[in-house]
Order: sequence, then structure tokens, then C-alpha cells
Amino acid sequence: MAGELEGLRKRIDEIDRKIVELLSERFSVAKEVGEAKRRMGLPPVDVGRRASVLRRAERAGARAGLDPSFTRSIFESVLAYSEAMQGGARVAYLGPKGTFCMDAVERFFGSSADSVAQREVLDVFKAVREGFAAFGVVPVENSLEGVYGLALDALVEWGLKGVGEVILPVSNCLASAKRWALGR
Repeated sequence: MAGELEGLRKRIDEIDRKIVELLSERFSVAKEVGEAKRRMGLPPVDVGRRASVLRRAERAGARAGLDPSFTRSIFESVLAYSEAMQGGARVAYLGPKGTFCMDAVERFFGSSADSVAQREVLDVFKAVREGFAAFGVVPVENSLEGVYGLALDALVEWGLKGVGEVILPVSNCLASAKRWALGR
């Protein structure tokens, strides 16, 4: 039994390796697409093409016996990263610089992402809706306060969709310039 399980896991590991290779190839081509768009003076994000790719992914997933919403979710993340790789897709985030949202932008889109800090959560949504930014990054949950209802409500009310998620481990440090007894 253990040998059978190990064999199956090795097959999964090989499939995962192939998936990573194909994603790497896709993102490399996405960079070339971005360069071609810049040469042609086209905008970085083609909304019609994006919708077409998502529909095609849903249909292909359904034909393969996968839940279409699962396939769509995966491809929304792939497209978001591809668009970031192409460059020029601005990302609005709840700022200022140095916040956890900025860290999430860098982890998801890369450190060279064209990102712009916003003062309020609703400012991030407004930047996306009005076309100032292609993507927005806001907190939806944290370990101290739980679910961040304002952001989730705004997603629904503004008709926007989540295309990815970044889970950040957060550690805080209590520091002081003076010596204090911690027993107080």
C-alpha cells in the first residue's frame, strides 16, 4: 500500500512540475505580448480578450469534468499575474507605502509593479472602477479584527471581483527607546 501511495505522489509531483513549466512559458510569452502592445500603442489590459480567455477556460474545464468556477478562479489569477508581467497595469492599494497591502502587491504582482497608495479602502475601489488602476489590493481579513466587512461589502456593491489572494504572516514587535518593566 505504501508503495502505491508513493507512486501516486510521484506522479502528482511530476504533473506539478509540468504545470510550473507551462506557467513559466505562459508568463514569458505574456511579457512578449506586453512588449508588442507597447510598440503598437495598445493599452496593457484588453478587457475583451480577458473575458474571452476566461470563458474558454470555463468551457475547457467543464469538458474536462472540472467545476467551471474553479477553472475560472485559477485563470483569473493567471491572467492577473500575466497582465502584471506585461507591465503597465497599475495596482492601487490601501497605503501608505510600507503597509501589509503594499507587501501583498509585491508578492502577487512583483516588486516592479506600478503601484499607487490610496488613503481609504473605498479609494482603492474607485481607482479600479474609474480606470486609474487595473487592479486593487485591500485587506479582507486579519487575525486581530477578523473579516474586514467594508472591503467585502464594497466588492459586492461596486461589482468588482477578487482575482487572487495573498496570505501574509504578520508578526509585531513591542519596542521602546526606554527600559520598561513588562509586568505592568
